[in-house]
Amino acid sequence: MAQGNLSEALQAYQLGLHIREHLDARDPRNAEWREELASTYVSVIALHMKLGDAKEALIQLHKGHEVIAQLITSAPGNPQWQKNLAWFEGQIARLENQEAEKH
Repeated sequence: MAQGNLSEALQAYQLGLHIREHLDARDPRNAEWREELASTYVSVIALHMKLGDAKEALIQLHKGHEVIAQLITSAPGNPQWQKNLAWFEGQIARLENQEAEKH
């Protein structure tokens, strides 16, 4: 992505996302893997936004939000996860508002 080749960056990020989703499916109680999965969603979301694909970014935002929300149920007092959840919720609201204004 730093080199400006967004299509190749998207392929690489999607591969990384696929790997992390596979790991998460094997052990959904592994908080470290879940955090890495959520972080990968953030990277994929950023790339979709650069590509102007707000609809796909919104899909990925909802997936990342779900991962963080599930993490919080296991450790509700974790301040970083609370912060991450608020970020996902803010981004979802922003994009949903933008999409609604288009229609």
